[in-house]
Amino acid sequence: MSQPPVTLIGNPVSPYVRKIMAICAVKGIEVAIDPITPFRGDERFSKISPLRRIPV
Repeated sequence: MSQPPVTLIGNPVSPYVRKIMAICAVKGIEVAIDPITPFRGDERFSKISPLRRIPV
């Protein structure tokens, strides 16, 4: 049974997001990227990341 991809919120240009992507690749975890910009994100982003930091 296949797991749905994990949603990673952040821009792949960020070194922090790339680190999470690399770890997921090593562990065989499928990742779906939601490329939100932390300082221009909407209210939904503020709810999941009150400090407006990525990755989430």
